[in-house]
Amino acid sequence: MNKAIGFIGLGVMGSPMAGHLSNHHEIRVFNRSLEKTKSWIKKYSGSECSSVKEISKVSDILFLCVGNDNDVREIISDKDGALEHLRSGSCIVDHTTTSADLAKEMNNLLSTKNINYLDAPRSEEHTSELQSPCNLVCR
Repeated sequence: MNKAIGFIGLGVMGSPMAGHLSNHHEIRVFNRSLEKTKSWIKKYSGSECSSVKEISKVSDILFLCVGNDNDVREIISDKDGALEHLRSGSCIVDHTTTSADLAKEMNNLLSTKNINYLDAPRSEEHTSELQSPCNLVCR
């Protein structure tokens, strides 16, 4: 069974990660700055979403690769955030380098709606392409 994949955060690290996923899966993407989304769509295969709400409604697995704790908190728990629109049984995989406290907070919050949360920050030099294996630390 294929899972619908969404990816939020198309910056230096997120863009090539989402691009790699697009080589093997149908993917939808969202970035707060429209220019990065348009640039990603020209380079890779995938569909553009216009909001966190839209991408959350159509994703079974939602990847995040954004700036910091507050960005993750906003994407998940704002009024039209992922918490309100992801389906029960879906999963967020967070590649943002954030605090362990945030991971616990988001896991507790999302578990109230039967949404799984995997904190998996990426450890690698900032590069425009995934040329070498990256390390993930899952908590």
